[in-house]
Amino acid sequence: MKFCADVNFIKDLYYSFVSIVAGLILGAVGIFTTSITSIYSGIKTQFKEGIIGDSQQQSAINVVKNLVREVKDNTLFTIFTYCIGLIFLIFKNMDIPYVEWPIRSNYTYLSKYILCDFLIYACIISMIMATIDTIQAMFKLQEAGDI
Repeated sequence: MKFCADVNFIKDLYYSFVSIVAGLILGAVGIFTTSITSIYSGIKTQFKEGIIGDSQQQSAINVVKNLVREVKDNTLFTIFTYCIGLIFLIFKNMDIPYVEWPIRSNYTYLSKYILCDFLIYACIISMIMATIDTIQAMFKLQEAGDI
């Protein structure tokens, strides 16, 4: 009975918490893409008005391009990790006939359930770290827009 409770906890955790984290990332990207054009136009306007020089303009554009690439990579990583965690969640509860787990049940610390749970938790932690990195990139983008 305890095992069923653990499985339900992991399913609930993955479906609710991870879905919220993935939604936050996608929402942040939506806000991010709308602010990119205003930052680019602000940099070009400041260059035309002579407030910043050519080297400062190129430096600011390079910073913005790097931040765009970082947010893009984090978003794709989050989506990929979400799908991988979902696959592990499905694989953990799947029983394929005539296919055995290669590790015998004598070594319960390497059971299929524990390994899949570990990989699911690793996906959750990776998604949290990607979310933190995306938020940091958003703040850096705001600083780049304040030039």
